[in-house]
Amino acid sequence: MEKQIMSQFLRILKISKTISVAVQLLQTLSIMIQNLQSEHAIYYLFSNEHINGLILYPFDVQNEEILNYYIYFLRAVSGKLDKNTISLLVKTQNDEVISFPLYSEAIKFVHHEENMVRIAVRALTLNIYHVTDEYVHKFITSPPLAGYFLNLVKILQQQCLNLDALVVDASKASDSSQITEKLLVVLAEIGDNLCYCNDIIFAGVACLSRLMTHHLLHSLVLPILLPSLNSSSANGTRLSAHTSLYLLSFILKEVRFKGLVNSIGAALLYPAVVFSMHFDIECNGHESIEEWSPRAKKLDQATSSSRNVDANMQKQDDLHNANESSVTHSPNIAILEECGVGQNLSLRDILLSYFKCEDDKLVLGSLDMLIALVQNRELDDSVLDALGILPQRKQHKKLLLV
Repeated sequence: MEKQIMSQFLRILKISKTISVAVQLLQTLSIMIQNLQSEHAIYYLFSNEHINGLILYPFDVQNEEILNYYIYFLRAVSGKLDKNTISLLVKTQNDEVISFPLYSEAIKFVHHEENMVRIAVRALTLNIYHVTDEYVHKFITSPPLAGYFLNLVKILQQQCLNLDALVVDASKASDSSQITEKLLVVLAEIGDNLCYCNDIIFAGVACLSRLMTHHLLHSLVLPILLPSLNSSSANGTRLSAHTSLYLLSFILKEVRFKGLVNSIGAALLYPAVVFSMHFDIECNGHESIEEWSPRAKKLDQATSSSRNVDANMQKQDDLHNANESSVTHSPNIAILEECGVGQNLSLRDILLSYFKCEDDKLVLGSLDMLIALVQNRELDDSVLDALGILPQRKQHKKLLLV
């Protein structure tokens, strides 16, 4: 009987059509798996494809009770995965993973309306990402499953648009109490999703970090958030400057990935259309900025004067004075035109211009973003210097080293 217990579970499911049996079986299995301590027992339970058979069984997930226990069961299984046991749940061909039911079935529920289901699925995926298995990581980051990460950012896009619409409605409504409640819900969802993206980036898997960072940059930050900083833009920008400032500040505070943070900081120096960056993602998961694109290098030359702190610069008492002194340098217009930028204001200059506007929300939003940049320890000093917000103590240190 010991050798047939898992097959018996499957047989019971197939012959029984009642919800109570499915619920009881999933609950029993989940408790049993969670309490397994013997490596021998885990190997036995995960072998012979019985777990995959249960995962792929067509449970009625429209039933809330069954769904909750099904997700609980999947999460329990993921909690027992390591570099040895994970091989028992994947199907391989020619040394490549071609099927991983636990992962592919779980991610179908990552955007479920029930918050506890979403939390469980995210925890499950992170359990899988943390397992050191390059074949599984390759499978996860290859089509079609790689679309999961882009979809996460697409959902973030829509949530950002929803947030902006609510902000606009709140500013027009006489009684904004109901809208405020909706705002808080959307803000919580955006926060959860960004924190999840951050957890994926820091899972310690190079290809995952690169893929997640790429989608955040090229599907959210560069095409939507940064262009939206220009409140007077007429180029189809879909967010208000207020919303963009808030979201960028939140990203800078919550995401501590060096490549992403430095890309945002550097992009402020130039119009986003000419910004390009390569990331050198090493096997150990650490990242570095490898090189600028040729056009960005020319822009770097054009604005180099604004990066150098004058040794005779008078002491600055606050951030406003630091920004004023750095704005006095003007870039080489010829090189800017050669790069296709013309004389467009940089995003940094747009940020600084908000300090002089009459909209208090823009003033506070700009200040909050600049503070987030200064306080993010992953941001290179060279980028802070170029932005004109390098702290005085670091300026003095730089002058001593010259």
